[in-house]
Amino acid sequence: MKRDSQRARVYRWQQAEIPGIWVCVPLEDCAQLITMVCRDIGFKTPVVMAKRGHLSMANTRNIWLSPKGQTFVIALHELAHSITQRVFGIFGDSIAGHGPEFVRMFLWLLEHYYDEPGAQALSLTPSLYGVKVSSYGVVDVIFDRLAYINIVMDKTIVHPMEEVLYGKE
Repeated sequence: MKRDSQRARVYRWQQAEIPGIWVCVPLEDCAQLITMVCRDIGFKTPVVMAKRGHLSMANTRNIWLSPKGQTFVIALHELAHSITQRVFGIFGDSIAGHGPEFVRMFLWLLEHYYDEPGAQALSLTPSLYGVKVSSYGVVDVIFDRLAYINIVMDKTIVHPMEEVLYGKE
């Protein structure tokens, strides 16, 4: 993994610009949101668990949410980590934890799954905090890689479009 040089800037941007970032919800609601997103995009759903302390975290298989981190925004933030770690790591690409690819995926998740006024305009604000964001094309790369992982490598989940594209087995 590359040096995570914009982590602090991403956190500053989130706290200043994302409406409702610290509105806590039950852990089960966060898990339901993550499950829905994963089902929609064809990503194997990470296990969502409560964590002591104040930092939430994720890897490709698990998402741990601290008591303060049990919010829809933090759940999507950690899911963006899980997705980018999986799709870039499996191909041997080295990316920073809060790098431009992560930020683009996080923005995409917010724009599509965070139902809060102002969420659609969030993609305009990261640069105000010195946060670098990949182009929208990186989301296409992520979804192409997810399809490849699902169909060719994992065969553990079926992407919603697989039956349409390849027919029933």
